Amino acid sequence: MVIEPKSVLHLRLNQTIVDRGVDMPFQGMNFMGAEIASTVGLNDILENIRKAEKDPNIEGIFLELSIIMSGWSTVAEIREALSDFSVSGKFIVAYGESKSQKAYYLAS
Repeated sequence: MVIEPKSVLHLRLNQTIVDRGVDMPFQGMNFMGAEIASTVGLNDILENIRKAEKDPNIEGIFLELSIIMSGWSTVAEIREALSDFSVSGKFIVAYGESKSQKAYYLAS
């Protein structure tokens, strides 16, 4: 995948955040109801923030927030990674029509 110059990492944290993401496509599937429980791994979020910090084609991060489905410690780890990212001089913008306390904490 080639990242174009002046790109922005769009983090939409609207899924349940688990400790480790899975590479198995049927992991979250409920075969009785044919639903897929959508999750994202904390490890994947943190890795992508670190990659964006080092990639010269990434100008900043756009956080799309509303209700964050995870524990406080997970949100604190993401917030710490974003704080490290901001030291690089790149921007972070957070948006949400309504925010939970966790989303507000992350946006701050």
